[in-house]
Amino acid sequence: MASLTKWTLVQHSACVAANVPMFRRAVEMFSVDLEDVPYIERAGGLVFDHYDDAADGEYMVNYPASNDNFLEPACEGRFQRVKVADETKVQLYLPEKLERDRLAAHFAAK
Repeated sequence: MASLTKWTLVQHSACVAANVPMFRRAVEMFSVDLEDVPYIERAGGLVFDHYDDAADGEYMVNYPASNDNFLEPACEGRFQRVKVADETKVQLYLPEKLERDRLAAHFAAK
C-alpha cells in the first residue's frame, strides 16, 4: 500500500521559530499529506516519497559542494510562505534550477 505521507523541505525551524542566524540558509524535512503535494509541486517545492530520500535531500541541500563550511548550512534557493492542509504555515524551500538538477541526478542514480 502506498504511503499517505510524503516529505518536502522547509526552512529550518531554528531560524523560523527561534531566529538563530546560523540556520537562515538551512532546510529540514517536513511531512505533508497527499493533498498538499500538487500545491507544493506547483509552487516549485520538492516532494519525496520516502523518509530516507528526504533525509538525503536535506543533507545535500544544506551542504552543497560549493559550501566549504560544514558547520553552517548554506542552501541555494529561496523560501516561500505556504499553508499546508492542516493550516500550518511553513517556509517552503524552492531550489534553484542547478540544485534541482543535482538532486534529480542523485536520485536517478539510486
